[in-house]
Amino acid sequence: MATQLPECSGLSEPIRVPTVNKEEGIRQNTQHEIRLFHPIPAVPDYTAFQRPIVAVGKEVRGELVRLVSVSIEHSTEYLYLTDLPNYRILIFSQTGDYINHFGSTHLLKPWGILTNQDNIYVTDIGHNAIFLFRLPHLEMIGRVGKHGSAREEFNSPRQLAISPNHLLYVPDQYNNRVQVLTTSLKFQDTLQHRTMTQPCDVKFSYSEMYVLSY
Repeated sequence: MATQLPECSGLSEPIRVPTVNKEEGIRQNTQHEIRLFHPIPAVPDYTAFQRPIVAVGKEVRGELVRLVSVSIEHSTEYLYLTDLPNYRILIFSQTGDYINHFGSTHLLKPWGILTNQDNIYVTDIGHNAIFLFRLPHLEMIGRVGKHGSAREEFNSPRQLAISPNHLLYVPDQYNNRVQVLTTSLKFQDTLQHRTMTQPCDVKFSYSEMYVLSY
């Protein structure tokens, strides 16, 4: 039997759940918010949640936002959010305080985001490219991709993930494949299967990879 979230949470079209320590972040679509929940300690697999501890979004510095994806940078525990129509990445604390934003001079339609040590990877469905930014100064230090179907080309790259052996897995949605890159954005491999149509997200659990496709 499914565990129900409390009615006060007000979830609407939740998409992704990244983890930080024992907290969970759930991306809001219709409401354009990020909400964090503390898991109930008695539930070992954290499938049940208490009330939300923070909600950020809807409007940031007077601009309406559409939040698409979230990643948590573990040294600061800041939230990094892709804001699609404003072609930027927003940074918030876990108490809901606005910290900074970046990327608007490079990004067109940022979608997926992944923080890994000092690197921030962003997929852009407008440029059909992957961007690499470096902490702490948030400068853009790498880019790969353009529209196409050859290797290192993309047709709507979505939410990327990093594997246990430190490779990037990028769902290449309308090319019906997952491209594998190094952390310096060098091509390594392409994964395809007849049942994998329009992949949009990748997750790793130990040695297993899970691909969400339409």
